[in-house]
Amino acid sequence: MGLISTGFGRLPLKSLAVFEAAARHGTFSAAAGELAMTQAGVSQHISQLEADLGIALFDRKHRGVALTSAGAQFHLSVEQRLRTLADGVTSVRRLGGERTFDILTDFGFAAW
Repeated sequence: MGLISTGFGRLPLKSLAVFEAAARHGTFSAAAGELAMTQAGVSQHISQLEADLGIALFDRKHRGVALTSAGAQFHLSVEQRLRTLADGVTSVRRLGGERTFDILTDFGFAAW
């Protein structure tokens, strides 16, 4: 599991991605659907992240969640950093150049 070092210790990269999805969707269920997780799994990631940070990121509501003021500020930061990370991955992949591969088959199959 990837960890991001902070001044307060290390935070799991997966938990940050789960947090970002939950903040964007406003429900743990919708975040779970996007991430192919269970709602309980999302809730566990968020609870652990809140425990690691020592602050509530969400107000739990009857139908969904709402970011606290700390959660809203954290969401902006996490969203920006995840976007930067994704851009970096894209840049590195471009450095690898185009990938090609050969497929060997007989003429009958290739003409089909």
